[in-house]
Amino acid sequence: MIFGSLILLALFTKEALQISYWAHDDLAYLDSYEYKFRFEGRWLIYSLFDWLKQIPAVLAWLTVVLAYFIFFYFVFWRLLKSKTQALLLALIGITSITLYKELLWPQTLFTNAILLLLAIPLSQRLPRPIFFLLFSILFFGSLAHSAYLLPLLFLSEFENKTSSESLALLFKILATWVTSLLLGFATAQLICFSRFGEWIQLQDWRRPNYAHDLGSLKDNLFSNLGVLFEHIELAIPNYQFLFGLWLILLLIAVMKRKDLTQVLMLSIIGIAVGLMHYLITCQAGIALSLKSVHALFIGLVLIFAALALILPRVLIVSVLCLQLALPSAVNSYNDLREYRLLSNKLYSAVTKNMPENITKLKIINIDLRGHLAYWLELLSHCSYSNQVINNWDYYFHMQAVLRKHGFKLVRGCYENITIGKLQCQEYNGVIYDKSVCNPGEACFVYKVFNGRLFLKSF
Repeated sequence: MIFGSLILLALFTKEALQISYWAHDDLAYLDSYEYKFRFEGRWLIYSLFDWLKQIPAVLAWLTVVLAYFIFFYFVFWRLLKSKTQALLLALIGITSITLYKELLWPQTLFTNAILLLLAIPLSQRLPRPIFFLLFSILFFGSLAHSAYLLPLLFLSEFENKTSSESLALLFKILATWVTSLLLGFATAQLICFSRFGEWIQLQDWRRPNYAHDLGSLKDNLFSNLGVLFEHIELAIPNYQFLFGLWLILLLIAVMKRKDLTQVLMLSIIGIAVGLMHYLITCQAGIALSLKSVHALFIGLVLIFAALALILPRVLIVSVLCLQLALPSAVNSYNDLREYRLLSNKLYSAVTKNMPENITKLKIINIDLRGHLAYWLELLSHCSYSNQVINNWDYYFHMQAVLRKHGFKLVRGCYENITIGKLQCQEYNGVIYDKSVCNPGEACFVYKVFNGRLFLKSF
């Protein structure tokens, strides 16, 4: 199993090494991170921006994968006291499609990777409330969803506890953790206000629907729960079988009169870790992305891994490898591979039409209909392509491609029939009229008609 997992990891790495460009707003393609600071509160990445964008994307990608692996290894080694089983569970933890969608922003994730590595030793050296508060503040200055993993570092504390002691410990961990998350967000708000004189303003693309009363809060909660089940289906294809099997195994443990106290406490933490992102965003009512919910996958891994404390460990780990890790790894690999194929094809189509000196660029006429045909052909042959295709936005991809070619600014433009003018859009969403590009800029008109993409710069 370990050998097979390492082969899969090698295949993931091989695909990553061949990717021509990453997500359009990863750090390498930005000149400033002020926009993200103001609208998402990422003050820590903003502070480290000039240094982080110098890190090669592939090195950042490898560092993030390694950091998550090390983090999960220590979590499960402390819990099960077995290096082999911890190694397998850590490999399972880095197979989820939620992680590889997020890894399209490798430089942005690099800060989180370092923080996760620092959290491992500091969780043993700092008082728990100080630890939760410190890392919640730091993660909310970077990418907040990694803070949902922090309780995993305290699972071993439930060992040899009575029922009443376990309940008291569970309450302390959850209460301290949730409070620290709220304080972490409040700190990001204060830092943003002190810098710009205004609170964090969520962007329109996140479709915020703020709850102003209990009724709207309830609506947001049910909306998030609906998204939760969609994410479970995507991240865990055979989740119904797994949940059914978990109930059967739990029933077997009850029949054998096993002490379920520790298992139930760990399962509650697993559920809390998996659901926290959906609960904590209810007030804002924002759109939830699959790339931000890796904790959901890890929560399920923990719920199953807890059974290894009272049932044969080989059985539990085998179930996780064959029924959770293998399907998840196949989906993740297909998704990463198809992104690589599609993006490399687009990059190649643009590159062969690009002059050596971009300051002399007048007009490029890049016919991408062949690329789109290739795209649709790939869809017909790959079972998982629709997940990539449905999220494929040519404007954002062209921004990454052209900025990699040296353009300082990329403007995607379209004809606004209502006002009879050409309108252009920068990556930060500013709309304005413009018909001529300045040196070092790239402007292009794009439209989709009858299933074909037409792209032309001007």
